[in-house]
Amino acid sequence: MKHSPRSNESCFWWWIFFGGVWTSLFLFFGLGYFLQPPLSSSPSVYVYDGVKVQRQVEGELYDKFVAAWKIEVARRFPDALLFVCHGNTGLDITTGEMGWYLFPEAQGRVPVRVDAALRGIKAANPGRIIVLLSCNPDHFRLTGLPNVYYALDNIWLWPDKNVEDTSRIRAEPRVVGNIFEFVSAS
Repeated sequence: MKHSPRSNESCFWWWIFFGGVWTSLFLFFGLGYFLQPPLSSSPSVYVYDGVKVQRQVEGELYDKFVAAWKIEVARRFPDALLFVCHGNTGLDITTGEMGWYLFPEAQGRVPVRVDAALRGIKAANPGRIIVLLSCNPDHFRLTGLPNVYYALDNIWLWPDKNVEDTSRIRAEPRVVGNIFEFVSAS
């Protein structure tokens, strides 16, 4: 059976059209889903330059979420020091007790107990309010650290003001996403 040149040409354009449509849909929906959080249509914007940030997390995604949390923290503490680090429960091998630890991402860094880290940060920043942005999955409570604020649960990556109302509820209802949910360590 003979194929006419015209039928090959129409198949070529047909393939280009549908291939382009599928590629565009993948790029728009597939990659877009992973590259940015579900932002609300009109998030409130706050600009404060007084919040100082120290972080122990790396990556472009963290650049974005730390910037969003800096704005969120400034709503309650305009001159705070925001300390950002991964947190989880760990076993203290010297005492055999479970405790809340910070896990810095930098190579060669070892986990450190949260209370010990905060004492060092407070000593280096006397008189400044310290806000610890770190997951606390076992709800450890801190005491004896005035002007230190932290969450009693895991931290939502994006502050509530940056996310659609239903996104946080569907994803993980037991997380902190608002600076007014943070408690004092005093």
